[in-house]
Amino acid sequence: MSSVDTQPQLPTPNSHKHIRHDSANSHLIGRKSSSSSVLMTKKSNDSQNHHEKIKKNRSNSNDKHKQKHKNHSIKERSIPKRERLIPESDTILDLEKLGNDDNVTLRNALIPLITDMLPGWDVSRESDIQIERVSGALTNCVFFITKINYQHLESVTLKSNDLRDPSTSKYIAQRLFQLHNIINKFPPPQEDIKPDVWINIDKWYPMALNTVFSNTLKCTEEQRKNIEEFDFEMLKDEIEELEYKLSHDINSPIVFAHNDTQYGNILRLTDGSLVVVDFEYAGYNYQAFDIANHFCEWMYDYRSSDPHKMKLDLYPNENQQIDFLRSYLDTYLTSDDHTINNHSETHDSCLRKLKLDVYAFTLASHVMWGLWGLVQSGQSQINFDYLSYGMERLHRFRELKNEVYERLSLNKV
Repeated sequence: MSSVDTQPQLPTPNSHKHIRHDSANSHLIGRKSSSSSVLMTKKSNDSQNHHEKIKKNRSNSNDKHKQKHKNHSIKERSIPKRERLIPESDTILDLEKLGNDDNVTLRNALIPLITDMLPGWDVSRESDIQIERVSGALTNCVFFITKINYQHLESVTLKSNDLRDPSTSKYIAQRLFQLHNIINKFPPPQEDIKPDVWINIDKWYPMALNTVFSNTLKCTEEQRKNIEEFDFEMLKDEIEELEYKLSHDINSPIVFAHNDTQYGNILRLTDGSLVVVDFEYAGYNYQAFDIANHFCEWMYDYRSSDPHKMKLDLYPNENQQIDFLRSYLDTYLTSDDHTINNHSETHDSCLRKLKLDVYAFTLASHVMWGLWGLVQSGQSQINFDYLSYGMERLHRFRELKNEVYERLSLNKV
C-alpha cells in the first residue's frame, strides 16, 4: 500500500530564516470593487526590507469574541498571535478630500503618519517620500514598500470571460507560479508558520456567527430561514475536520500566495502581459489553496446583475484545469528552482497530484470566503449581497466535502 507521502513531490520552496511579508486579513471593503490607492516608497537606508498594508476599515472585534445568541454558545479556538514586524495604523486617508492633483497636500498628510509609525525617521526631506497614484483593481490601502518603485500602469482589468480564454488562463498560471516562487527569496521566519487560510477561518468564524445572529431582523424571510436551518455549531466541528484532513492527508507546500486572484485583480497591460494586483489578503498559504481559490473565482461575475451568485457551470472543466496546472508546472520546470526531472511520467504524476490537491482545497476556499461574506454582511456599505454570497459558499462546502474526503481516502490506498 502506498500513501500520499510516497507520491511525487510538487515544487517545494526552500526553507530559510527571513522576515516575512505578513498578510492583511482583516475587514476591508474593496474586494469586489475597483478603487484608487496611494503607494509610497521609502528610500531611507534604515528602512526595513518588507512592506505592510495600513488597513482602512479594520473591524474593532475583541481578541476573545463570545457568541451570545440563544442556543449558540461558541468557544473561540486558540489562535496563535503573529509577530508584527511592521507597525500598523488605523489612520484613514481620504483621497477625495485630499484632492486628486496636489501631491503636496497628500505628502503633508502622510508625514505625521510616518513619524508616528516610524519614530526616529527624519522625513523633513521631500526626496525621502515618493508618491504615485495607482488606478485599477486595487484596494483602498497605503502600501509601505522598500526598494521598489511603482509607476502608473496603462492597463485594463480582466473580465470574467477572460479567465476562460486558454492563452490568458495559461498566462495567469505562469504569473501565479512566479508569485508563489517569491518565497524562495522571502521565506517565512519559521518553518512551522500557520497558513493564512486557518488564521482567517479561526478569526472570521466567531465574527461571522455574531454578525449573522445579531442582524436577523435586517434579513429577508428567505435569508432568515436559510440561517436557521444551517447548523453553525456543526460547522465548527467540520472546520476542525477540514483542517486536520488538508493538513495531514495533503502535502501541499507553503508559498507566498495572493489568496484572491479573481479577474478584477488581474490587469492586462498595453503590451498584452498580465499583472496581478491588490495584495490585501496576500500571505503565506498553501500552494493548492491559491490555485483552488482561483478556480472558484471562475464561477463569479461581479459585474453581472446578480454578482453574489455562484454559477457552478462556469467552474473550469477537466481540460481547463489540466491546461492551467500544466502551464503552472511547466513554468516551474523552466525556472532555476526546479528539483524534479523533466520526464513526462514524473510530470504527469505531479500533475495528477496537484489536481487532486487543488480539488480538495476548494473546500477551504468555500469556508474561508463564506465566513468572510457573513462578516461583511454586517459591516460593508457596498451594494453587494454578502449574506447570500457567504451562505451559498458554506452550503457548497457541505455539498462537496464527502466526495472530496472519499477521493482523498482512495488516493491513500
